[in-house]
Amino acid sequence: MAMTNQNQNPAPASTLSPPAKAVLEAADNLKKQAQATEDALRAEAVAKQGVDKVEDEADLLSSTAAEFRDQVIQEEITAAKVLAAQVRAQTSGEKNISDLCEEDAYNLEIAISAKGMSSPDFLKIVLKDKNYIARWCNRNPIRMSQLVGQGFRMVKEDHVVNTTSLDMFLDGQGNFVYADLVAMQIPNNLYYAGLRRAYLKSLHATQNKKAAEVGAAFASSRLQAELSGSERSYLAEHQEAGSKPIYNPNLGV
Repeated sequence: MAMTNQNQNPAPASTLSPPAKAVLEAADNLKKQAQATEDALRAEAVAKQGVDKVEDEADLLSSTAAEFRDQVIQEEITAAKVLAAQVRAQTSGEKNISDLCEEDAYNLEIAISAKGMSSPDFLKIVLKDKNYIARWCNRNPIRMSQLVGQGFRMVKEDHVVNTTSLDMFLDGQGNFVYADLVAMQIPNNLYYAGLRRAYLKSLHATQNKKAAEVGAAFASSRLQAELSGSERSYLAEHQEAGSKPIYNPNLGV
């Protein structure tokens, strides 16, 4: 990796940005400092310690020079990355968000992702009390009276965590209102129990087996309520005996 970076031809100085030029100049200075340090330490080692210790000092010098070379290589890599980022930005049409203007939205050479201007959670209500759940309900007086009877109550500002995002919906009475909707809350146990009941009713209405079971239970209850005294006695007699009741032609209809 180091040999590759050293053998590459550097980019012309005219094409480099000021940050890239500064990085390359720092790299050149580091090269000069490394060479000067190596020469000075070598001369000092020869003068003070003699020829017998030159080899040991040479190892130290080599290690120091290697550290400088690694630092120089890293500086060159950083400069190459800066230059590559600039070239990529120029060729791909990228632009900082802070530098965008309205005209850029109509310039197809500027890389801007086309998306809808909407927030799907702008009506989300986060309650402080997790035992309650918030819902947007119709403000029709008749409907609201039904909801109050089911356990719903108004959501007030002190009930909400995300008041900043909902301030625009506060009305003069301290309620959160959006068009014909008003924010209300209900205890979780009541709300989810109601959902389960509605779900079971839908299963009974849409599945033949469930509908048959419900119909049979309703028919049995209805018929037993309309039986006369003798008919009730007849059914009770056979049920106590453990047999299934059968039709008795002697009983009147």
